[in-house]
Amino acid sequence: MPISPENRKRYPKNWPEIRAAIQQRAENRCEFCGVPDGALIVRDHGPAGATYTLVNTGAVHDATTGEQWGYAAPSELAGRKRTRVILTTAHLDHTPEHNDPSNLRALCCRCHLLHDAAHHRQSAWQ
Repeated sequence: MPISPENRKRYPKNWPEIRAAIQQRAENRCEFCGVPDGALIVRDHGPAGATYTLVNTGAVHDATTGEQWGYAAPSELAGRKRTRVILTTAHLDHTPEHNDPSNLRALCCRCHLLHDAAHHRQSAWQ
């Protein structure tokens, strides 16, 4: 997620290096759901639980553990919304000045938004 202009000064000058180190630590995968950076996926929230399917291979993964469940037939993915994964770097405590690696996670946009949802609701209310 891009840094908003009003928060830009809250980030250190070496933020690009910090961000790169966190993504390298995560092996360029979301640290919550395991989806790889840059992958083209289809997400599903069906009766079997939340999954993501890699479009190029059809491999179906558990969106909580990243464990592979099997393969989807190409016909199962036809017409489904496809999403390109972009990894972001999230502050677990929502404080841009707190850049200790233990407070940072590489997250896909979906997981980052889910992590920040309560904080965003509280900020909007205020």
